[in-house]
Amino acid sequence: MISGFVILMSAWNRPVGSFVASRVSRLYPAFWAAVLLTASLRFLWPGFEARSPAEVLVNLTMLQDPLGVPRVDGVYWTLWVELQFYLLICLFIRVGLTERRVLALAAAAPVVTAPLTLLSPHLTGRWTLVEWLPLFCAGMVICLIYRSGSSRARWSVLALNVVAAMLTSAATTPGAIDAVSSGTSTSPAWVAGGVVLCVALVLLATLAPRVRDVDWRGLTLLGLVTYPLYLTHEYLGWAAIEVLSPRLGRNWALLLAIAACVAVAVMLHLVAERPVQRPLRQRLERLLGPPSPARTAPREAPTQRPATETARQRVSAGA
Repeated sequence: MISGFVILMSAWNRPVGSFVASRVSRLYPAFWAAVLLTASLRFLWPGFEARSPAEVLVNLTMLQDPLGVPRVDGVYWTLWVELQFYLLICLFIRVGLTERRVLALAAAAPVVTAPLTLLSPHLTGRWTLVEWLPLFCAGMVICLIYRSGSSRARWSVLALNVVAAMLTSAATTPGAIDAVSSGTSTSPAWVAGGVVLCVALVLLATLAPRVRDVDWRGLTLLGLVTYPLYLTHEYLGWAAIEVLSPRLGRNWALLLAIAACVAVAVMLHLVAERPVQRPLRQRLERLLGPPSPARTAPREAPTQRPATETARQRVSAGA
């Protein structure tokens, strides 16, 4: 959902080459470092199953899921979903990105994808965006409200996507959680409630001025390290807990494991992301070049006063 908001906001009035360059430079530097770090840990740690060099090389492309190659880290499943959404945004940019077209997609998506998710799991197993598209569309509609203000149509389409996301998440997510966890089974009602809570938090963060315009530099740093933290927390966390838990107990082991994962994420941002992102983006922009101006739709002027520049930078940092 956050990607739906941020990626759409970053795509307005932007050629395809510039959009692709920004996404590649944002995702791949930290991802390459995370793949190599996690693959090394899986090779060296006695309790982890190592991945072959060929599997690691395929994972570096971020295309391991469509190619049927085992992931170096289980959390990478979301990246193929994200890449499919980027392809959809590229298509929008090529035909002309307008608010009317975005709203039309968001209105049609839950009507099509919810039945497919519930009735045709074999399809959503490969084209994983189908299952998650209502959440992306909810984020895009919130972006439209942020840019151009409220309307009955926008809020109605948002509600439609939230309901679809609640239904599909309640049907599919509890089983996925129970497959990797212990204890009591996951309640579908709690999952559906979590969807509503997430939507409410995104609305609060983007539309409430007192929250949206908070100017604290620490929030920008947190936004920057969320991606490398997400990429590396699983196996690093398991290894840290395995070492610390017998010595310090469960609670202290968990706290120190979280601290270690955050520290590694900060290091990854400073060493692998920060020095590489801008030069990589600039080189890709020169290589890809802008398309002809006729293929880029003009930006529709927002009727709502935009957020402060610092708030906009914080939102973009986590994308």
